[in-house]
Amino acid sequence: MRANEIDMTRGPLSGQILRFTIPLILSRLLQMVFNLADQAVIGHFAGPLALGEVGSTTTLVAFMTAFVWGMGGGVNAVAGRYLGAKAEREVHDVVHTSLLVCLGVGVFLLILGLVLGGPVLRLLKTDPALLEGAGLYLRIYLFSMPAAGLFNYGSAVCSAMGETRKPFLFLLLAGALNVALNLAFVIWFRMGIAGVAAASVISQYLSAFLMLFFLFRIQGPCRLKLSDVRMHKEHALSVFTLGLSAGVQEAAFALSNLFLQRAINSFGPDTVAGHAVALNADTIVFSVMGGFWTASGSFMSRNFGAGKKRRFMQVYLLCLLYTFLIGAVFGTLLILFRSQFLSLFTPEDAIIEAGKYRLVMLAAFYPFCVTQDTSMSGLRAMGKKLVPLLISLSGIVVFRVIWIYTVFAHFGTLVSLYALYLFSFLFCGAGLVCYFLRCYRRCPWPEENESQ
Repeated sequence: MRANEIDMTRGPLSGQILRFTIPLILSRLLQMVFNLADQAVIGHFAGPLALGEVGSTTTLVAFMTAFVWGMGGGVNAVAGRYLGAKAEREVHDVVHTSLLVCLGVGVFLLILGLVLGGPVLRLLKTDPALLEGAGLYLRIYLFSMPAAGLFNYGSAVCSAMGETRKPFLFLLLAGALNVALNLAFVIWFRMGIAGVAAASVISQYLSAFLMLFFLFRIQGPCRLKLSDVRMHKEHALSVFTLGLSAGVQEAAFALSNLFLQRAINSFGPDTVAGHAVALNADTIVFSVMGGFWTASGSFMSRNFGAGKKRRFMQVYLLCLLYTFLIGAVFGTLLILFRSQFLSLFTPEDAIIEAGKYRLVMLAAFYPFCVTQDTSMSGLRAMGKKLVPLLISLSGIVVFRVIWIYTVFAHFGTLVSLYALYLFSFLFCGAGLVCYFLRCYRRCPWPEENESQ
């Protein structure tokens, strides 16, 4: 075992999970900071029109990226199970098969986006003044999809191994290059949004190169060898179906947010702007929680493969506790310092007041949304796909759409609109917890390996 790797099947869990998770959280926050830096460069040096053009692609890019992240989740779960079971041959096959799966998904998204990107932007009623620039940005940015697939593949393999520092360092280098290229392309070469998109593509390929180079040099069953890259049907199907279910779940959030955004638009521009500004709080809080959700998936997959049923449940409960505390602490701080937080993003008093309303209601809900993703991580670790996906879709999309067209349609207030977050989280979370506990009791567990 490498010095930076964590033995997830033995030792004190609380410290191990924190050690594993901190680099993941830093990676997510770092990515968020670099994205904000991108927006600052565009807004200050390319102009408000360019900022709107890039912003018009956000929903579509998020929708496609969800599937790239989902494939990484599939790799993490499947590789983690075999690593826990000490099945080195299967680990080797999964690692080499997953490379093709993730690269293939990235190439497919590239082609799909090039063919359908323009029509989808028009379907989303993109402002005609922004349509040409948004299309240009999207066509260039889409070429980063294969690289994103490779980086998330490598990051997932590293997570399954217990190594989270290297992906953070690679992301740090790639992000710094992205900012530098943004400044060079936009300010010196005056390439506008084409320069911003090109900078993103180049930095993505750097991160993918560094990740693959690392995997080529490590020792053990996760070591990558080009001569061994081939498709193993059973492993490819496991990774793809788990990844697809995770991707559909993430994409469902984007879909439900379209209905929510339409309802918010009815309250006027200040409320729309306030809602958008307050969303930055969600980005921060869920980035921190997301690190623990990734950790829960890695630890539970390894312990499921090792047949350690009790330790599996301990991981689940600890991650629930950590994310609940994060939601409670961050939620309390955001409520207490809501004016100061919102003023970081806008000086307009009307927008700040509108943002306070949304921020207070959602911050109070943060501790209650932790069961959903933690339970999903455990279910993926046990190889469950269809039922968790259906429960998630019921809570994320169906429940929210029904709420908007019934409860909100009846009351027509922001309280009745924002309340759907709490009730959809509770509905979805309760369903997933019940199914998780049922599977935990009835799932055929591998025999525990006494040597671990």
